[in-house]
Amino acid sequence: MDSPSPRLQQLIGEIESNPDAVVQFWEEITATGTPLIESDGEHTDRYLVTFLWRETEPLQNVTMLEWFSVEDMTLQAKQLRKIEDTDIWYRTLTMAAGLCTSYRMVPNDSLVNLRGDPNFEERFKNSRIDPLNALKTIDNGDESGYENSSLFILPGAPVYEGIALTEQAPAAEFSEHTIHSHVMDQERRFWLHQPEAGTSTDWLLIQLDAEMVRESMRFPQIVSVIGTDSTLPSVSTVFVDTSDRAKDLPCNAEFADFVADELLPYVCDALGKEFPSERVIVAGQSYSGLAAAWIGLYRHDAVGNVLAQSGSFWWWPEYDDDNEDTIIGQTVRHCWLPTWTSQQPATSTRFWLEAGILEDHTEGKAPSLLTAHRTMRDVLIAKGNDVAYREYAGGHDLYLWRGLYLDGIRHLLNRDSSD
Repeated sequence: MDSPSPRLQQLIGEIESNPDAVVQFWEEITATGTPLIESDGEHTDRYLVTFLWRETEPLQNVTMLEWFSVEDMTLQAKQLRKIEDTDIWYRTLTMAAGLCTSYRMVPNDSLVNLRGDPNFEERFKNSRIDPLNALKTIDNGDESGYENSSLFILPGAPVYEGIALTEQAPAAEFSEHTIHSHVMDQERRFWLHQPEAGTSTDWLLIQLDAEMVRESMRFPQIVSVIGTDSTLPSVSTVFVDTSDRAKDLPCNAEFADFVADELLPYVCDALGKEFPSERVIVAGQSYSGLAAAWIGLYRHDAVGNVLAQSGSFWWWPEYDDDNEDTIIGQTVRHCWLPTWTSQQPATSTRFWLEAGILEDHTEGKAPSLLTAHRTMRDVLIAKGNDVAYREYAGGHDLYLWRGLYLDGIRHLLNRDSSD
């Protein structure tokens, strides 16, 4: 729910008597930056956070692309309000201390449901970095691409080591490969990084969703940091193209078999080394986090370790959250992978699972991503799997996945010391 900003209330009271009040306000905001972060005057563990937009063109609306407030795929509930007879649009939210997350601004949006919208890509291209916010998820990154967003960090937020390390690290070099998958009957692209010449390779890391995480998570820089960490064993990395995400990622048996029976043998041959399953990690985020867990369970003979960040464990094959014709008394099924896992023999697959506390919103009758993550965790623990689980102070956010990734990799690579 929107909360009144003390600074905006002060401004509104000044406008009648001071014709320069709005100009002076923008000068102040330009100097301090956005969003405007204020105490609510009563609590030390929460803040009033006001997002601002200056009208420089005719506007019907201004809304936000963000995943930390309400779940609304139309973006209507995320709109800013205009202070009458000014060029100020604002949206004030009450937020807990310690949060760190990102957003983009969208002027003149169609406000129709993003799901099924044929103009989906154009709407994303119309979204913009907040021009008065100097913090971005990728320093010196392309501001026009959706992979970069504005960032805000509230007092009390932790410092994410992975962010600083990947900003400073060079990009690791990858060689591009294409193989024909007989399982999927198509050409499949991937990229391979090998440690320095003469260095033996102890582990293999398979990262899904190459097109999503390459720039947004600075994945080549993550690989460089892993390679220069003297406390870690030597790791070769495969970066897999999953551009057909809707087909490849939601618990697809063919895709899992491609990884285990075609990709892995090819990589092993290229590296001249075999990797037992306990030395293979598959990693993913969101939909590819679901896929990573699926591969680690369905093909545990080939993959023995999973890193899943904000995995879409709510997913069920026939679930349609846009169906408004749900009949009273009929239940909606969800959490297919946790359900399937509970019915299978136990495996020795190890897991690093994490999700954001802001991922607790629901739409339709599906559980929140956070609830589904907890369900997946509980099922795996009940089955006897080794599970490390964490909830962080953020949301469905590539910036935070980048900052947290190294923690999960270090945990999984330190298998010998944890056994």
